[in-house]
Amino acid sequence: MKIKQDVFGEESLTLSDLYGSIAYIYYETGKFDLAKKYFTKNIHSVKKLLEQNFSFLSEEEKSAYLNSVLYYTDRFKEFVLDAGQNDPDITIMAYENELLMKGVLLRSVNSMKQTVLNGNNSELVKKYYEWVDIRQQLASLYR
Repeated sequence: MKIKQDVFGEESLTLSDLYGSIAYIYYETGKFDLAKKYFTKNIHSVKKLLEQNFSFLSEEEKSAYLNSVLYYTDRFKEFVLDAGQNDPDITIMAYENELLMKGVLLRSVNSMKQTVLNGNNSELVKKYYEWVDIRQQLASLYR
């Protein structure tokens, strides 16, 4: 871990992934206190990286970034379901993390919407509204 800190820096996706991997190993081996320590480092690192970098990424880069982050977020959810009833702090951390991820996605969608609607491309605006209609139809099928 020290080598990765020195090479990539304290606030890097590589180090964040390492924290998530270590946390999951500790979780799988029943060492919940150590798992909590490293999941906490992973979550805080991801939060910092999102705040610093997400607005500058392209849509494709955002998608790739979220996919890499979501792997460890899902492992953290497993951990919370297993250990959360004994530790309310991690339940709160999981809730706050979910709100963060939903907020990031909502801001990204709103940004895309504003870019499309404020642009001069009428064909793109038309496609956007078609996409919204299809999404609403799909949502009604799930109800």
